[in-house]
Amino acid sequence: MGQINRERVSELFVAALELRPGDRAAFLDLECGGETDLRAEVESLLAASENAGGCLDRPAELLVLAEIGTERLPLLIPPRALGSDRIKS
Repeated sequence: MGQINRERVSELFVAALELRPGDRAAFLDLECGGETDLRAEVESLLAASENAGGCLDRPAELLVLAEIGTERLPLLIPPRALGSDRIKS
């Protein structure tokens, strides 16, 4: 088993979450190619996200990204609006 690029795992995981569950396998076929370790890691995170259901206070992708230690996490949190004011991270 080779070294897995955690940033790439994060990118694919977040992108796959935006897809319908039925479209994820084709997406991973295209993006992972023959990198079975990479695909297995992303699929594992997707399964954990689905099993978490609605019990999370924060979006699952943020919890997972924090767990795997990506340093770019704050960049993935979208700005929020409060009335006409925008709150930036």
